[in-house]
Amino acid sequence: MKLSSWKIKGCVSILLTGLFTRALIPCIVSLSQIPLAMATSQASPQVEKASLPSFNADISKTTISGLSSGAFMAVQMHVAHSATFRGIGVFAGGPYFCSEGKFENAVKRCMAAETLPNAEDLAEWTKALAKIKKIDPIENLAETKVWLLSGTADKTVHPPVVKVLKDYYAHFVVKPDNIFGSFDLAAGHALITENQGNDCSDSKLPFINQCKYDGAGKLLSHLYGKLTAPSDKAEGEIIEFDQNEFVDNKGASEISMAEKGYVYVPQICNKEKCGIHVFLHGCKQYAGLIGKQVIEQGGFNRWADTNKLIILYPQTIAMANPNKIKDKQNPFGCWDWWGYSDSDFYSKDAPQIKAIMKMVNRLVKA
Repeated sequence: MKLSSWKIKGCVSILLTGLFTRALIPCIVSLSQIPLAMATSQASPQVEKASLPSFNADISKTTISGLSSGAFMAVQMHVAHSATFRGIGVFAGGPYFCSEGKFENAVKRCMAAETLPNAEDLAEWTKALAKIKKIDPIENLAETKVWLLSGTADKTVHPPVVKVLKDYYAHFVVKPDNIFGSFDLAAGHALITENQGNDCSDSKLPFINQCKYDGAGKLLSHLYGKLTAPSDKAEGEIIEFDQNEFVDNKGASEISMAEKGYVYVPQICNKEKCGIHVFLHGCKQYAGLIGKQVIEQGGFNRWADTNKLIILYPQTIAMANPNKIKDKQNPFGCWDWWGYSDSDFYSKDAPQIKAIMKMVNRLVKA
């Protein structure tokens, strides 16, 4: 049995507390399943939910991207914490605070584009939030990098909404070349790759499409500048970690986040300082439903190997509201961009945003 060194350390840290908690149970169960010599020499077996390790990562090289609900959430993260995220990549997402906290707006305005959101109004709202310190100062956005893609065959988040996002960022970004938008690829609603997943025009599970277009590579190259060519095959480690410890005063499932998250760590990042890229999956793309397809086929890991990047993959789960309030339900495991988890879903105080930022800070901690 091969044990991950980081999972061993996570289990050891739990055992050393001397407290019997739920996190201790997998340690005890696993301990009975490994050879005695291994248990004696390594002091801990593999566990289901290890702690997210620290890597002394470079906070100045932190970026974020996402697909669909993950793209809307990435925009919220980017604007709320613009002092941290130096750039953003968006596959099929709309402007900040697009829903204005209403599920109906999210569906009709921000997805179907029955009436388009107003970029100028949302920019003014952003400025107002910055003044009361609900988000970071908007001055941080002046030099940021923005990469956008919307396929012509996308009937889920219609391309005009993504074009409004481009207009939204133009209110803050000083250099026009820092904003890139691709709107002519005949792609459906999906994470776009060179040779993985469904046909390019499809919009179906697992929402990964092969379009002979390296979305991850194009995105990262715009955000970071010229990069080294990717590895032929991802050679780093996918580490599973417990997301519960990053959620304030409640379990992860109570804010529609999964108990398990994932991080991809290239071998070099165990020795040298690396940057961080956060990728947020779309609705119905969480690992609890489709496994690790996004993590393994999305295209980011190969670029991470050769460019010293740690890729963080936080995870959601589906959630039903016990009172069946439409705006408070999340049956497809979407990220919260309309307010189902909290009325402050768009700010630094939002529970999901706080949880993800704690993960980023853990990776940075020496």
